[in-house]
Amino acid sequence: KTGYLADVGDVEAMGRYATELVSDPAKLKVMGESARFEAQSRFCASSIIENYIAYYARVLERSS
Repeated sequence: KTGYLADVGDVEAMGRYATELVSDPAKLKVMGESARFEAQSRFCASSIIENYIAYYARVLERSS
């Protein structure tokens, strides 16, 4: 949906995936849009900052 996974060092698989996407611009566009949407929804500044603040607050509570 948002990209491909290959084992570390599996250059052959990475090459196949790259070739597939270069050969299919429509699939590349859809996958890119899906990845962008996923990244924006999971890592938008307004929510990620709140997560960091909560995390650091927990860390500080445990260290006291």
